[in-house]
Parts: sequence; structure tokens; C-alpha cells
Amino acid sequence: MTLSQNDTPSNENGLTTPNLTAVANAFKSLDDDMRLRIFWLLRDGEKSVGEIAALMKMSCPAVCHHLKQLKIGGLLVSRRDGKEVYYTKAQTTRTNLLCLTIEGLIKLGPETSASSLR
Repeated sequence: MTLSQNDTPSNENGLTTPNLTAVANAFKSLDDDMRLRIFWLLRDGEKSVGEIAALMKMSCPAVCHHLKQLKIGGLLVSRRDGKEVYYTKAQTTRTNLLCLTIEGLIKLGPETSASSLR
């Protein structure tokens, strides 16, 4: 069966096109080590763009690029206070689950090689 982008078949496992697209977008947003670090940094509270740049040792424009991608992916929310923009992790089930997944993978540590899985 072929599905178009707009088809939403009923599926008991939740594997509908919109659900899969949302999952893929979340992972795409984190498909960069700097974005992953920024997301992890913001998991416990908000920080300004300047604070994030200083902590990440990056320029503000570079940080803004990554923040934009994370916000598009629905992983961050922002608020403006005068000239400052503050970001924090979106308070959603998806972002909470991503944090738990990242934490679990960190605890596992790096794999020594792909052949260790065989």
C-alpha cells in the first residue's frame, strides 16, 4: 500500500504519517552534536542566548542558528524580555522522553565498535 504525505491511515501502533513525521523531526533537530548539547543544557531551565553562547564557547549567531532549528523541531520555547531572548526546553511529553533517552544513552557510554554488536 502506498501512502501520500497527507494520508493518515488508522493504525493501532500509532504509526501514522503525522506521528512518524513528528518523531523524525525531533530526531533531525538533535542530529548535530552542538544542538544536542544545547538541548541538554536547557533541560533544567532557561538561559539567554548570551549565556548559552558563553557556556558553549560559540558566537551568538551560531547559537541562534542552532536554537532556531531546535525551536522549529518543537523542542524549545522562547520568550523575549527587552532585548534579551531566553530559551528553555519545551515542557512536553516528547521532550521529557527525549531527555530520558539521552540520559540513558549517556549512562551506556560509547560503543567500542559496530562489530561488537555482532
